[in-house]
Amino acid sequence: MSLTIEELPESIALFCSNLQAANTTQSVFGRIVRSPDTPTKLAIDEGRKFVMVMDESGLKRMDELDGDADTMLVAVGHTANYIAAQRKKGMQFYLAIFTCEEQSACYPAPAHWANVLLECQKDYPQLARDMDSALADLKKLTFAQLEKECGFSLADVHSLGKEDHRYIDLERYLASDRSTAMLRRFLYHCCRLTELYSGDGWTYTVDGQACLTEFVMPNLELTQLSDLHLYHLQ
Repeated sequence: MSLTIEELPESIALFCSNLQAANTTQSVFGRIVRSPDTPTKLAIDEGRKFVMVMDESGLKRMDELDGDADTMLVAVGHTANYIAAQRKKGMQFYLAIFTCEEQSACYPAPAHWANVLLECQKDYPQLARDMDSALADLKKLTFAQLEKECGFSLADVHSLGKEDHRYIDLERYLASDRSTAMLRRFLYHCCRLTELYSGDGWTYTVDGQACLTEFVMPNLELTQLSDLHLYHLQ
């Protein structure tokens, strides 16, 4: 099934309201998707199991940003350095808007720590006990504390990839002391819970401003989404 790239609506808020009105048993969600060409999944990262999305209220706020991709990306919780690095790699950005049935197994849940770890456990059941035990400590551990303990930038390590021994994938985590800090590093690299992930259900800018409510759902093929509308962001 080929995907059609549409022209961004003049009013995303009005478009979402009309889409919701036409699908009364479903809710409207969206995500900014990156890809070097027409995307096929909500996230293209190898092994990525789940993603963060915004609900209708977040999509309606996109109107305030005049369709500017970089400003939208900051609002959904990305740093300027990340955006620049992705553009350097030739990535394009797309806004995907879709609907989801509330009774569906993939219906997005508020991206609180507990819900995100439950989603993680579906994909990494061998880590379920570690995640349950670390939940309270993960809520208290700030990213600044984590990087101070590490003595290096996790973003720098992530850019180097698995070849760097400090990149914590599943194998390295299981061979570690399996501390809360090591689990948080695993979640950063393999689940993309970045430095701006708060665990309180909101996206934040680098200066600490809350922007949008965020939700977690499985990383699906775009063809699996209902009422999909895909827009190229400039």
